[in-house]
Amino acid sequence: GTQYAVFTYTTNSSPTQQGPFNLTLAGQTIAITQLAGTAQLTFTTQPASGIAGAALAPVVVQVQDSNGNLVSSSNAPVTLTSSPAGINTTVSAVSGVATFSGLVFSSPGNYVLTASCAGLISATSNSFSIANWLYTISGQVPVSGAGIGGVTITLTGNGSPIIASTNAQGNYSL
Repeated sequence: GTQYAVFTYTTNSSPTQQGPFNLTLAGQTIAITQLAGTAQLTFTTQPASGIAGAALAPVVVQVQDSNGNLVSSSNAPVTLTSSPAGINTTVSAVSGVATFSGLVFSSPGNYVLTASCAGLISATSNSFSIANWLYTISGQVPVSGAGIGGVTITLTGNGSPIIASTNAQGNYSL
């Protein structure tokens, strides 16, 4: 009868070549047209720009096969990291889809995200920006129904303090 050789090739690195391949086993060459199971991560919902300290809209990453089709049987753990540093979180895909909700950046700047998972080709997001919060404070200081001018108001935060004084009617704006 016919004899068969069973073999397994395992690697810890992501594949960088695409078929066709030739396998030589015991002097016999076998053509392999496609590697089964080659998978990749893809951002299907890119990160949107946001404000430091506020949650971004959800970012969605899919596990896809080498043809770009959703691998709905995957529950792979997908790790999301940012450059520059700020985000490092992992969620398990559900039916091939990893949804990252509640991502919060504490510092303003321009960022990119990288989605990775052992054995899968990683994905890099489009660049997006995180801006500082904008504060507007206004009000009035009444005393017995009349405003008092000359009251000093100081707003402190991440930058230099902002100082303002009330006008004759007790109004102020920072």
